[in-house]
Amino acid sequence: MAASGAIALAISTIISKVTLKQIPLGLFSIIRTTLGTVVFFIVVLILYTPTHFIDVFAPFLWQWMLVYGAIIVVGGQLCWFTGLKTTGAADVSLASSFSPIAGILAAYLILSETPTTAQYIGGSIILIGIVLNQIGVFRKQTQAAPQPPVSPAKEMDLEVGFKGI
Repeated sequence: MAASGAIALAISTIISKVTLKQIPLGLFSIIRTTLGTVVFFIVVLILYTPTHFIDVFAPFLWQWMLVYGAIIVVGGQLCWFTGLKTTGAADVSLASSFSPIAGILAAYLILSETPTTAQYIGGSIILIGIVLNQIGVFRKQTQAAPQPPVSPAKEMDLEVGFKGI
């Protein structure tokens, strides 16, 4: 399940990046959220039966769902898609890499859940990958830094070392 979820996330990120150039951000967010809701509803019905939705009209639930939906989902999605429009694939990949680590940290800090050995190993592998990627990016930037063109007169001054009076 985790592997298929990771693959789906990667595919949806690539599709999002390509699609955002052609359609407005608001329309894309509405369509994506609607499709996600339908898929979630079907999966929950299959896995948990319809009794899972017994408290769907409770006022307490809707109070917190409105706060969660308005602040976290809408705000987060707008920030994410705006970032997708303005950044390259390397930056999106780097930002996506922090998602599982943030989930583990949030579970520890908010829910007091101690990470498992598998989570420590997975988080360490992700962090090592991020560090190696950033080392590669740094090396590529230092090697590919183009030197500004120098005029022949200045080139002669550089060779001789004379800068004038």
